[in-house]
Amino acid sequence: MTIEVRVDPLTGHSSRILPERGRMPASDLDLEAFARQSQPGCPFCPGRVDQLTPKLTARIHPGGRITRGAAVLFANLHAYSSHSSVSVYSPESHYLPLGQITPRLLADNLATQVAFAKTVMAADPPSRWASINANHMLPSGARCFTRICRDRGFPADHDAAHARGRAPAAV
Repeated sequence: MTIEVRVDPLTGHSSRILPERGRMPASDLDLEAFARQSQPGCPFCPGRVDQLTPKLTARIHPGGRITRGAAVLFANLHAYSSHSSVSVYSPESHYLPLGQITPRLLADNLATQVAFAKTVMAADPPSRWASINANHMLPSGARCFTRICRDRGFPADHDAAHARGRAPAAV
């Protein structure tokens, strides 16, 4: 995957632009029906999340996954930074409309992200910045039926390294 790096000439800050993956066309898709159809093969559901999702390195978390309440965090298979994760609100909730995200589900999910950021920063001291982002199901542009957040840790000199063309490759 090619990632475009753009550098702001005034500030020197950089950003990464991911390749176009296509937008979901406007549709009257019945998300609940699609959820029922896609659940049997969903890698984020019970019985599969532990077998089909990648583990964090032992240096970051010895168990390979971080859990808080129902939330589960694991390594991002398609990482585009030095440290990248994905967290699921709950493997039990394959279909989770926005209105059904409770304060507890949200808090637990964010807690996994904070724990990940802290462990990354402890294990890799130059990584002093984190970014938490979310895609929620297909209408958000997600490529699969997901209800997840993502977190990335960046070294403190990340922008400067990109500007010099010497940023570390994503792992």
